[in-house]
Amino acid sequence: MSLKGLFATLVCLVPAFAVDKVYMPYFEVINVHSDYQYSTAKLFKGYVDDAGKFELVLPPRAESVVVQPPEEAVRKTAKELGCVYYLLGDMNRIGETVVLNLAMHATENGKRVWGDRLKASGPEDLDPIFQKLARALKTGSKAAEDGDIYSVTDYDSRELRQIQVKNYFGISVGGVLFTPGLLFGKDWNEPFVGGIGAFWAYDSRNVLFEMDAETYQFAKDSKLTSFSISAYKPFDSKSMTPFGGGGLGIGAVETEYGGTRTDGSGLVARGGGGIIFNRIATVQLRAQLLYQIGLFNMSSPRNDFPRMVIARMELAFGR
Repeated sequence: MSLKGLFATLVCLVPAFAVDKVYMPYFEVINVHSDYQYSTAKLFKGYVDDAGKFELVLPPRAESVVVQPPEEAVRKTAKELGCVYYLLGDMNRIGETVVLNLAMHATENGKRVWGDRLKASGPEDLDPIFQKLARALKTGSKAAEDGDIYSVTDYDSRELRQIQVKNYFGISVGGVLFTPGLLFGKDWNEPFVGGIGAFWAYDSRNVLFEMDAETYQFAKDSKLTSFSISAYKPFDSKSMTPFGGGGLGIGAVETEYGGTRTDGSGLVARGGGGIIFNRIATVQLRAQLLYQIGLFNMSSPRNDFPRMVIARMELAFGR
């Protein structure tokens, strides 16, 4: 490709990566210290610009508190600066609670296209507020619906009870379905076995570590016991998120195959995923589907690696 052709291609790609400029005068502050007017605007600009959809344009820094101009004056300035939208916002402190209002208007006709309101337990609680608002501005949604459990305000956490739980203890109920190979042939008497288990889990924010002790023996001729250590990766930072991962452990299988008793024990490997419900609470529910294979041979009449699918529900209690 010639240099001329490459330049033409780059010029065509520029609009795809362009961002709309949004003008915002400083927040109007009511019962909030004047120092917060400039610092909060700069903080919010950083989060909005990082989100990638808009570029926030601020007026020059003033030496004293800036009174928010009339909307028509703001709109006129936005036009002069080539901004597609403009934002109007205020911070109003009532007692220990700070209420932040924000609305975005189209510069062309002044029509309101987005708006939101959030509460903070004080000025020091504003950082997660601006994180939420920047993401909501990008998506056009409500910040209260953001659901990111790592940018929850102190005000929100009063209703959520806590978001710092790290350790969980719980119980699981489920079943094992033995899969092809040794464990799903014509002579396999009971392909499905129910059982229970107990576990301990540690949530390190980015990785969930879990130790499981399980026994599946709610059947006449079959029994599976295992102890495993696993690590799982949450795919989102929402309160309800899918996760996936795997681990290693030790296990033992006893069964009747072809009329002959057979057993085996040793190292097992497992992998799979599921969904965590209500991750931010002290009580959470998990639905999980795992595939486990025993890295050992069963005894006679047939040597083979035991393979199985484990489906279970976990009820976890945090502290």
